[in-house]
Amino acid sequence: MDKRHTENNKLYKEHENKVDNIKSTLKKEVTIIAEEYELTAESLNDLDDFVQDKANLFRYLRKNDYDLPTTLSHLLDVIRWRIRHDIHQIGLQKELLKDPLVYFHKRDKHNRPILIIHLSYLPKPQDLEDCLMPLIIFVLETARRLVWNISKERIEQNMDDPMIFEIVLLVDFKNANSIPTDIGLFKSLISLLRKYPGMVGTVHLINFSWIYQGLWQMCKIILSNEAKQKNVIEPNDLLEEFGGKDEFKWSIEMDNYYCFKYDNTLSRHNSNSSIYYDALSRSTSSFSLYNTPITSLTPVPSHSNLVMTPLTTNRAEKKRRERIEN
Repeated sequence: MDKRHTENNKLYKEHENKVDNIKSTLKKEVTIIAEEYELTAESLNDLDDFVQDKANLFRYLRKNDYDLPTTLSHLLDVIRWRIRHDIHQIGLQKELLKDPLVYFHKRDKHNRPILIIHLSYLPKPQDLEDCLMPLIIFVLETARRLVWNISKERIEQNMDDPMIFEIVLLVDFKNANSIPTDIGLFKSLISLLRKYPGMVGTVHLINFSWIYQGLWQMCKIILSNEAKQKNVIEPNDLLEEFGGKDEFKWSIEMDNYYCFKYDNTLSRHNSNSSIYYDALSRSTSSFSLYNTPITSLTPVPSHSNLVMTPLTTNRAEKKRRERIEN
């Protein structure tokens, strides 16, 4: 078994009480937030799904160096972001499903789902802003649920080291002629991915050329060292076009992951909505202790790229922190 997988499960067991503490505290906070935003039953179900996902909560805890108050503040910011943008309602355009742009297929040696991206099918740059952020959110939400479902199945089967926390990413650069070069878009993408910390375990670049080196340098900012190395996919689980033995050809009819949720419209959001711009902005939450730097693209160590912003602590915040610490 992979040392990283074993170590992650060991850390999870070590900090499981904290994860449960976060879960119970978030349930109480969501009740308050639900009244504030007058949430529908559908929105509440989405938040409950998010809070029940213990693999997800652990990733946030690990990201914040196992500090309970900071982790909770980070999660509350993300919950408000989810509410503001109706994350649970984001679907996919049928137009995006006609080609194998991005899809899940099989697992690696350590039972992590494999996400395959064929950059040759990216929409043209002039159409990209409308669809890229909602598409990424949809894929990451699918990945989050998939990883948690696999973990629950393994727990039910009493497997050793049952928790799965990550996915494997295969990026095919063959005929990639529509890769965007807008630095603002990349900053937005990086900030968005930080709302899903620790989701990517390993990245494989296929048909990679030196002309994409600048893009890779930017992408490495949000990847751990482990994500940049090791081939962990068996030949039988690797597509033939990538040198493996798997003859699978993707189509929406053959897909086991996306078919349950797509629509004629990508989402309620358009290019003028704030998903793109909000990802670039700092949170304005009144109780936020967590902010992500977006003024530079300086590489940061995995799980430690936090900026603590001093805020005036009011009585409500003091009580909230006391509940957490107790």
